[in-house]
Amino acid sequence: GRLYVFGGCNRNGSCSSTLTCFDIATSTWVESAGDHSFAPSARHGHSLLSYGTNLIVFGGQSAPSSTSPPVSFNDLHVYDTQTNVWSCLDQGSAEDESAEQYYGQALRPMPRNSQSIVVSNGKMILFGGANAEVGPMD
Repeated sequence: GRLYVFGGCNRNGSCSSTLTCFDIATSTWVESAGDHSFAPSARHGHSLLSYGTNLIVFGGQSAPSSTSPPVSFNDLHVYDTQTNVWSCLDQGSAEDESAEQYYGQALRPMPRNSQSIVVSNGKMILFGGANAEVGPMD
């Protein structure tokens, strides 16, 4: 079996966009190989879900910089653990789009971080999270 870890931030607030794998049989850590052209940007507070032979990354937040606050994401990326290739299923949208563009419509979820996702009956279910515009979500 394998354990995958994507992204995250260190104590200095620097975020990573690295996918690392721990091979349980050999007790070794390795960075993923393959095509990273469509890998998610550096982030923390995202969700990483295993589904079949794929890893799904949704949402999260960038680290703040000296010139800008952190930005929440609602993009959706998939990493195929068999081919070692990232793909972007949905690039998401800007966090500053108004909440009215999301609520009551069948559109992608608002940008957020610290949410939970699961897959049930072939559908991804998202709950909660927060962003700077609307705060906590449910």
